[in-house]
Amino acid sequence: ICACGDVFETEIAALGHNYVNDICSRCGSEKPDPSDVYNEQKITVYDANGTPAKELGSVTVAEMKKYTKTQNFTMVDNSAGQTKTHLCKGIALTDFFANFFGDYCLTGLQVVSASDGYRISLSADQMKETMVIWLMDGELTNSDANGLRLAVNGGTSSAWLYSPGEF
Repeated sequence: ICACGDVFETEIAALGHNYVNDICSRCGSEKPDPSDVYNEQKITVYDANGTPAKELGSVTVAEMKKYTKTQNFTMVDNSAGQTKTHLCKGIALTDFFANFFGDYCLTGLQVVSASDGYRISLSADQMKETMVIWLMDGELTNSDANGLRLAVNGGTSSAWLYSPGEF
């Protein structure tokens, strides 16, 4: 309101968040994790007979996030024919089984896509170099409902799974 009594209105655009180390310097809020869109997705583990390997049956991403790790993985990009290092965020496969299916002794694993039947097999040694990931290089691993990926260090990035190079 002006001293003469006139009223002026003007719209001031919001400044928006300014994240420093994932905390907004203006309001103090935490930077949202883009992978939260995957929180309700589940992984179900079956034994060789096709029976869920645990009474729980499935584990959600929200449950897995308690054991989140960030690690560099080197993979071959088959489309470009180059080796690239990616910063992967997820749960190590060994931690996944230890924390959710601890009473099983695994010597190998076959992973099958529920959507298209694509499959890979992992040896016990390869399982030690594998993560279930939801972020790669700070980005979601996929924009569709099937957002989780299996990343194998030294593998290839040409499939929905980042599979071992020999498969």
